[in-house]
Amino acid sequence: MKFRFLLLVLFISPVVHAQETTLAQPYYITPRTGNQHVDLRSDWELGYADAAVKSVTDLKSVTNWITVAEPTTVQMALTKAGKLPHPYSHLNAKDHAWVDKKVWYYRKSVTLHPSATQGAYVFLCFDGLDYFSKVWLNGQLLGTHEGMFGGPAVEVSKLLKPDVPTEVIVEVRSANYGNWDKFDYKKPGRIIKSIDQAGGEGSKPFFALGMWRKARFEIVPPIHLERPYIVTKTVSPTKAVLSFETEVFVRKQSLDYPLHPWNNQILTRGALPAQVVKAPEKLQLAVTFSYGGKAVLTKRYPLQLLEGRNWVQQEITLDNGNGGPPKLWMPVGMGTPNLYQVSVALIQDNAVRDEIQFAQGIRTIQTVQSQGVRTNERWDNLQFVVNNQPIFVKGVNWMPADALLDLPPQKYRWLLGMAKASGIQMIRAWGGGVIETEDFYNVCDSLGLMVWQDFPVWHQDTPDRPQDIWEAQVLQTIFRLRNRASLALYCGGNGFNPYSSGSVSTLGIVERNLKRFDPSRPFIPTTSDAGNVHTYPDMDPARFAHLYQHTPFIAEAGIHSVQEANSLREIITASEFTDLGKLSDKAFAATHPEIISHFAEYYPYRVPRMVSRATHISDIKNPTIESLAEASQIGAGEFYQLLSDGFQANYPVTTGVMPWVFNRPWPVFSGIMLVDGFNQPTASYYFLKRTYEPIHLALELPYLLWAPGESLAIKTALIHTATPVPKNAKVSVTIYADDYKKVWQKSTQVASIAPETGVRHDSLGTFVVPETFRDRFFYVVAELTNATGGVISRSVYWPRCLSAVNEDSTKKLLREEPATYDKIGESWIPLPNGPWLKPTAANVPTSLTMQVLSNKVTETNQSQLTVRVKNTGTVPSFMTQLDISGVQRAFYASDNFTWLAPGETRDIAVSVWWRGPKDSALLTVGAWNVPVQSIKLF
Repeated sequence: MKFRFLLLVLFISPVVHAQETTLAQPYYITPRTGNQHVDLRSDWELGYADAAVKSVTDLKSVTNWITVAEPTTVQMALTKAGKLPHPYSHLNAKDHAWVDKKVWYYRKSVTLHPSATQGAYVFLCFDGLDYFSKVWLNGQLLGTHEGMFGGPAVEVSKLLKPDVPTEVIVEVRSANYGNWDKFDYKKPGRIIKSIDQAGGEGSKPFFALGMWRKARFEIVPPIHLERPYIVTKTVSPTKAVLSFETEVFVRKQSLDYPLHPWNNQILTRGALPAQVVKAPEKLQLAVTFSYGGKAVLTKRYPLQLLEGRNWVQQEITLDNGNGGPPKLWMPVGMGTPNLYQVSVALIQDNAVRDEIQFAQGIRTIQTVQSQGVRTNERWDNLQFVVNNQPIFVKGVNWMPADALLDLPPQKYRWLLGMAKASGIQMIRAWGGGVIETEDFYNVCDSLGLMVWQDFPVWHQDTPDRPQDIWEAQVLQTIFRLRNRASLALYCGGNGFNPYSSGSVSTLGIVERNLKRFDPSRPFIPTTSDAGNVHTYPDMDPARFAHLYQHTPFIAEAGIHSVQEANSLREIITASEFTDLGKLSDKAFAATHPEIISHFAEYYPYRVPRMVSRATHISDIKNPTIESLAEASQIGAGEFYQLLSDGFQANYPVTTGVMPWVFNRPWPVFSGIMLVDGFNQPTASYYFLKRTYEPIHLALELPYLLWAPGESLAIKTALIHTATPVPKNAKVSVTIYADDYKKVWQKSTQVASIAPETGVRHDSLGTFVVPETFRDRFFYVVAELTNATGGVISRSVYWPRCLSAVNEDSTKKLLREEPATYDKIGESWIPLPNGPWLKPTAANVPTSLTMQVLSNKVTETNQSQLTVRVKNTGTVPSFMTQLDISGVQRAFYASDNFTWLAPGETRDIAVSVWWRGPKDSALLTVGAWNVPVQSIKLF
């Protein structure tokens, strides 16, 4: 016989009636494998009604069903089914405005085998319903649930009936249901929802809802395991000591227990229940570590258990006598992110009765105080020490991979693979986004990307946040993520005051539960706070180094740019790409509705920052979309380069930088971003990437804007991490006039440097800016080369020599230290009338050749190219750029927008995601002083 289950998921009212039991609870039911686990991820039917049904029999009136292949929001499900136009194009988001005003229903038929469920506990688990839900089984109301970050989970074994279809119904409505015109993401009341999915600044048109993560059945025996937890206590090259803990239930299950009572009472009056009932004899716990498909260590422990819930704690050692020397999980740039497969099994009569399997990395991550002066009682310790090695954290902020939570694993592999390729070591999952998914963490674990996980609080006091619902969401998160090797730090949220009376209970619930259920990781209450800062000044970016010289950690900093023009032409009507020089004008919004709809943070103080940078690159008084996008991206790239250079050179006082922001969750016209909403890197990505190399030579440039006759002290910072600096390496700095003629050069030898985090500073002399450079650019190239002259690191800068800097008012603006933070933003001047970098660079031409060495398919719709580029001319090629045109694509290269010396050959790896047919793809190469040439790829 088989059990038939009909699952219907509906979206319901936040109103909870007295007779309804809340299903919100803290206990994450751990996924099993094999016959114990039934994945309900795929192929749901989805329909809607104008109002919630009064009885489940009323669902017969719903006729507009579509099929949903994978978890996503309702909006994206309708788009994929062809019922609505794509919400990210043109003004199509308006066509989705009705979606959160309906009541939505999912349904699915599932077959379970009675041999698996007989005498077992059967949990129906939803990992992400957004937002209010109500659950029935066979017409019996089980209760209500709210939240989007885990739950509900219901034990349903007693309601299963052989040979009778079992009907499960869950009714949910969106978080803003009935409050559509009044909902304010800055004052969300009881709603615990990320602003990125609630009409926030980064995703204004959207209010997401739906089954955005999978549902599942978990089938466990009467005596079973739950929530195993492994912590690395100490590591060395030969030994790792681990702490292991798990819960074991005897004829009880997780949902039989509250975390604690919610009224004032004594918590316990005795150590044991009145009647002690022991579990059967000969129960054992087996913990097995496997690597490369082979078991390397198994520990068995006899169990002495009582009826109910039991905790088992043990210490496990991996060394030469037990499983061999530990294979450590190492972050990007420090080694291999080794992962063991762990099995925790309950053994009775030599048979496995219950088993939980998961990946586990052996590593330690601590934070200690950095070496700067502490100036505040709230001082976050953010010198990260990984496996006993202090590091400078090369990080980045992260928005959700999709505003409407369309999050297939392939998208995570692409974006996070791009992050690893750029040298990023830490991803901050921002508090205005989501608590990230299993797929996200799977990829981060495998790639060696550390994760700074914010809880979902953003720029808001939270006095109305219901404590029981919040605690359930917090603990669902902790239990789900605490075995992740990549999870490095918890943060209470983004940009809020955790010490305010309106937020103290919100933060207190996080702190108390981390203290008990995951004390292994650092925790900071908020960012920014003393010891870590968010800063967005429109200033000379070279000045970061001395204006922020006592800052331990930069948790956010960035500058706007315009997305790639090819991408914009896919989503915005061509007629809007006019009058782009008037972006800041009051009348612009009325005549450019699609641009404004796609403009992240279209504020009067944000647009001038971007435009100011762009005016140094090209004439943008009346630009094309192509020239505006390029100029803004190069201007932003210079900003990110100098930001990163300055803070890395300030190690060990400054111990990390996380620029805002790696990715945009949907295609925007303009925003602060390294990667756009089509998963295509901007030029800024490559500028930051070059600073995140394992061995990096930076010029310690105090200013970008100079006057004729001023003296520029030539100082370098050799920044090194886990990769040793080769013996007999050489540091050199060469200065070129704007016609690429050398005017100054000095070098110094470097002894070999051991693989550790550190900075070597060298002074190579002084360059006096000549009068002939007046109102011109000049180029400064810093290189680290090996004993045979091979380039290990190259950094290129283009300072400006301006007559205006001699003027008293301008010199005061650019040279005097600002009195307050707000005055820093004035420490920069635009150049609307030039000089401009691009036409300057184009004045002296050179030539390039290109050859495709390989073109391989890596996975569905993805390819890997190797391209050889050679400068065959007599001067450097400046802003040498590979591109792929003629098709819809995303790609990232091992280098781009780069300087190529005369005669230099570079082999460049290019990863491509074909977003459409690829037959017409052209590979192009060019530079600002080389015409573009192309070859057909297929």
